[in-house]
Amino acid sequence: MIYTTAIIGAGAAGLMAAAHLPSSVAVVDHNGRMGEKLRVTGGGKCNITNETVTPTHFRGDTAVVEAVLREFSPGDLKKLLTQSGVRSTRKNAVVPGQYFLSSADEAIRFFRKKTSHATFYFNRAVKKVEKKDHFIIHTTQKPLYCKNLIVASGGLAWPHLGVSPVGYDIARAFGHRIITPAPALTGFTLLPPQKWLTTLSGLSLEAEITVGKKILRGNILCAHRGLTGPAAMNASLYWEKGPIHINFLPATPLSQCISKAGNRSISTALPLPKRFVKAFLHHHGMEDIPLRSCGKKEREILSTLHRFSFSPAGVFGYRRAEVTRGGVCPEELTPHLESRRVPGLFFAGEVLDVTGQLGGYNLQWAFSSGVVCARKINEQISGTLQR
Repeated sequence: MIYTTAIIGAGAAGLMAAAHLPSSVAVVDHNGRMGEKLRVTGGGKCNITNETVTPTHFRGDTAVVEAVLREFSPGDLKKLLTQSGVRSTRKNAVVPGQYFLSSADEAIRFFRKKTSHATFYFNRAVKKVEKKDHFIIHTTQKPLYCKNLIVASGGLAWPHLGVSPVGYDIARAFGHRIITPAPALTGFTLLPPQKWLTTLSGLSLEAEITVGKKILRGNILCAHRGLTGPAAMNASLYWEKGPIHINFLPATPLSQCISKAGNRSISTALPLPKRFVKAFLHHHGMEDIPLRSCGKKEREILSTLHRFSFSPAGVFGYRRAEVTRGGVCPEELTPHLESRRVPGLFFAGEVLDVTGQLGGYNLQWAFSSGVVCARKINEQISGTLQR
């Protein structure tokens, strides 16, 4: 049998694409069931989108992101869910403006219903794909055949849930450029000069992180391995080898703290956790003296709280990463995410070099890109039938 469309990957992008395609669609996945990552996203509550999804929340080709989100927006997603009896709730969790389901099970039930017409091939890993008159998907079992192929195989994050680089391999085999994949939305490991921060494991504070031209504000968390928390994790999305800069006093200038300090000590006068300030002072060989009595040298050291600059040793890695950045280069695809090299070959979701920040952005990208691929295939099918 030659399917009209086959989809590699039963994750968010692949399932949403299947939900928008007519019959004669096959979905193949190396896992034993659909939506493995969906089941744990948002702490099992499935943070499906955010009320403020814009291209600025993504790393990647902003023109492609804008076009895809325009085609299927957060409003379109919420409308689709509502029409299917699935309620989403706005919550200001770690990241403001997120929309959650009551549980990930709701998402799975939704996709089971919406993809009931599709044929699923689970526990079947894809080895390679070739194209003759149609696509031939070579798997660990019998091959599958299709006229159109959507590669929605995801990235390399969450390896314990079952991941595969097959999407990158397929793209390369058809001549596409791959932007080197790397862990993203993860924490930073530290070099010895910054190891004092790891002694503060469990301590969190509000900060502003600058990575290149990107400024990210939010909570950071000191951990035994390094720095994590939403702001640090978002910073990892944009970090290349080199320094990052942290402003530990983003809301209050040091000069203002000094003028209002009275006789209070440094650890009491600064609007920071005492434990953090005392560790900072100890690292710099300073005593916890009254803030206003600090001399020029002490004030210069304290001023680094506004621009604490260092080069991380690296990031935590794929096991602690929410997503993979890098992937198939969108510049080599049409606005509908179809290959410019191979007609009928589409890419959707995390396999592409488009990665969002924390807060529902990556699921929205997965859903939107899946819909865009499906609609283009439907348009082509409709045009063929009319001719």
